[in-house]
Amino acid sequence: MSTNSSAYCKKSAATLPAKVTAGAKNAASRGRRTVNNAIRSYIGLGSNLENPKGQVQQALQELAALPLSRLVASSSLYATPPVGPQDQPDFINAVACL
Repeated sequence: MSTNSSAYCKKSAATLPAKVTAGAKNAASRGRRTVNNAIRSYIGLGSNLENPKGQVQQALQELAALPLSRLVASSSLYATPPVGPQDQPDFINAVACL
């Protein structure tokens, strides 16, 4: 599920220009303009209950299916110990770039 687009994700949102979509030329000729302003978002994911690996993988699938957005990249899955009370299972974590 992971894609290798780290170079794309390292650019800041401020450097992304407003991009005129493919249909904008036709819309512009009719006096309308279509603009696609991309905003990059990073989302941290984590679970330690009820099949944590499956929960994080399902969350990535749900993010990929969101309308008007695109899952650009996702990290590997990482197991991390809990912070705070230690009498709980380890967490499975990941980061998604939209």
